[in-house]
Amino acid sequence: MNKKKIVFFIGFYPQIVGGAEFQARLIADNLRNNYEIVFISYGHKHNAVEYIDGFKVYKLSLKKFIFHRFTFYFFIYLKIRKIIKYEKPDLIYQRILNSFSFYISKISRTQKKPFVIHIADIKCLIFNKKSISSKVRKIFFKSINELQPNYICQTIEQQRLIENFRLVNTIVIPNIHNPIKFVNKKNITSNIVWIANVREFKQLELFIKLSQSLIEYRKFVFNVIGNINNDKYGKKLLKLLNESRVVYHGKKTNEWINNFLHDSLVLVNTSLPNSEGLPNTFIQSWLAGTPVISLNTDPNGYITKHNLGYYCSGNFECLIKSIIYVAEMPLVQYDILSNRCRDFAEHEFDVNTNISKINEFFKSSL
Repeated sequence: MNKKKIVFFIGFYPQIVGGAEFQARLIADNLRNNYEIVFISYGHKHNAVEYIDGFKVYKLSLKKFIFHRFTFYFFIYLKIRKIIKYEKPDLIYQRILNSFSFYISKISRTQKKPFVIHIADIKCLIFNKKSISSKVRKIFFKSINELQPNYICQTIEQQRLIENFRLVNTIVIPNIHNPIKFVNKKNITSNIVWIANVREFKQLELFIKLSQSLIEYRKFVFNVIGNINNDKYGKKLLKLLNESRVVYHGKKTNEWINNFLHDSLVLVNTSLPNSEGLPNTFIQSWLAGTPVISLNTDPNGYITKHNLGYYCSGNFECLIKSIIYVAEMPLVQYDILSNRCRDFAEHEFDVNTNISKINEFFKSSL
């Protein structure tokens, strides 16, 4: 019997690096025996079609970004429509609700293909009444929903926001991650770590400020991992980093990050409120037995409900106090906290359990 075919619309990991791309690739790797999976991957330098790691990948270039943005990606839409018409998938899956979702929902309707959108953050579901761009996004979101897509949410909060639009085709499934094996036992270290591909809403400048606020604690080593773009904001951050005590490691592989997290005291997150979904770095940190100290983000209430670190509800002073508290707790107490983080993550983000849920949702959408 021929396998059903799914088109994944998302950057192809590891050529396009980010949490959403990493999650989509994990899903594809674990469902490749059930389905024929084709990627439409955007963000490349050149248009191409390649077979990579057993997947057929259509690479789309956004080289003329300003032109495509000005034309609302219409010419990219024409390419996507042509590819989907040629591939004749049984289902279309998009990881990240964005401008392309409007076009793909139209393709889905005209070509009679079920469409699943996997929400990757919460900010795409929040609309500011005073912002023109937000009003436009809301109009397009309503248009997308009129075409009746199916939604996978990472968190209950995402599901609640979607269902405010009276939609019922939603399910909450946590992100997934393979268990991580470490050679050495975890110990209390002096590493305070911040990880992200840097964008303004991540507020890296607050982590730099945090390092300055703890200047008297010379034992702490503040570390930043992730790509910083060579734009105005990126140059400003690089200048701040060069003038600070923070060690900037740049972009690193997931394996390197996992090992560094294992050798860290805590992971710190400084993102704006309502900007994150379920960060992969949280999951990696917990799997490494490292608690998370978060300024504004507590997806599904994981941190507070399960005691996996400290959620500061926007209070910067709480970041300072929480780091000191963790650093000064007895080793036995830290071991309990570390083991709780690891045990929770291995259960909650188990690949087999959650892939099975995704597979059932795909089958019910077909």
